[in-house]
Amino acid sequence: MKQKKNRLLTLLALSIAISLPIPGFQAGAHNSGVMVAQVIPVSMLPGTFRVLNAGAGDQIDPHVDGTIAAYTNDEGGFRTVRYFNFATGAGCEIYTAIQSEPGIFTTRQVTADPGNKQYPDTDGTWVVCTDDASGDLDVCVQPVAGGVETRIPLPGDQLYPAISGNRIVFASGTVQNGVENFDLFLYDLASKRLYQVTDTPGDEWLSDITFINGVGRIVYMAEGTNGYDLFAFTFELDDSVAGLLTDLISFVRSLNLPGGIETSLLAKLEDALAAVTNSDLSGACDALTAFTSEVRAQSRGLYIVLATADVYVDGFCSNFDQYHGRLIKYGIGIKYAFVGNPWRCPQAVAPQFVAPDGSPLPTPNDDLAGDAIVSSMAHVISGMMTNPAGTAWFDRYGLENSDKCQGTFGQTYITANGAQANVRLGGRDYLIQQNWVNDRRGHCGLSIR
Repeated sequence: MKQKKNRLLTLLALSIAISLPIPGFQAGAHNSGVMVAQVIPVSMLPGTFRVLNAGAGDQIDPHVDGTIAAYTNDEGGFRTVRYFNFATGAGCEIYTAIQSEPGIFTTRQVTADPGNKQYPDTDGTWVVCTDDASGDLDVCVQPVAGGVETRIPLPGDQLYPAISGNRIVFASGTVQNGVENFDLFLYDLASKRLYQVTDTPGDEWLSDITFINGVGRIVYMAEGTNGYDLFAFTFELDDSVAGLLTDLISFVRSLNLPGGIETSLLAKLEDALAAVTNSDLSGACDALTAFTSEVRAQSRGLYIVLATADVYVDGFCSNFDQYHGRLIKYGIGIKYAFVGNPWRCPQAVAPQFVAPDGSPLPTPNDDLAGDAIVSSMAHVISGMMTNPAGTAWFDRYGLENSDKCQGTFGQTYITANGAQANVRLGGRDYLIQQNWVNDRRGHCGLSIR
């Protein structure tokens, strides 16, 4: 009987399709060399429309999952994440509406703070959005049923979060040479673990995520050769403690840390893994506490890569001679910098030691690359200390304090070998660029007057 009914419906649809010609064309007519026969008619879908919010401001970016919905209200340039009815009050409010029965919604405030919330998403259990209460855009997530708000404190801006189950995917920006680049990250609410999904020179964003039978899929857009292209990333997570420790051990090995540091960190992680395998909870906690303490001590350092002349980095010689940034792994910030070798392009990155005709000039220590790198290191370390994540000190043009004085050296003197220098340290002469002194008038100098 069911097969007959399905067949009847199929025949009925086919009958309707072949009986209705396209307006302006006869069945079987040709148009621009294309045979136009018949089309399936488009019917209006029956249902009920309802105005959810027609109040002040723009209601944009709606998302729905099951019985939970969220959207952004933009009123007078201040954005709030709400649903259904607009509620007045100080600060910014996230509202959700829970459908208790067909056609009946209960609206309630989820959280309130002085930040500006936007880019909402929901999976029916959680509402996720971004908040600028800390000065930049951070991802925040709140249970629909109420509870403590979770905020993911990362440097830079986080945009377009999407949630499925306990996993949130979002775009996170890091600043290099004054340009913000967005990669995708995933945060696991259950394990409180942060993963980096992409690591490319371009931007990846406007992503979405779903989990089916333990398999996660992320879809996102990124700039391709002919505009923006669509990509997908499929993965599985091992949420066991042993799996997390194994991943962490692999990550530490991938950093290529100095031998002593790597050996010490790996020993603590391997002790923790062995303790977990033997169900020794106390031993695992002790080993992980020791690991965490050492990592935090190491993360306060500055990691600088000094390149040899055969190392090529895109943009070196044309756009920069050094740069710095901040790498986020497992929630720990690592400050790093790259300093290129001047012998690749001495006129571009070490002009203080090159004559107008391109020939090298004397340098304080008879080492053009070494003497130029000293000045570049002074430049980049100053930026790392005063603007480590691209969100601290820079002027209205985006220049850091050392950028404002690049190529200026102040008063100099002549060394025994005929080179120019401006400072003597540890029995050696150097020519080091000046730094910005941000006093009342502002000036470049090697010391504060």
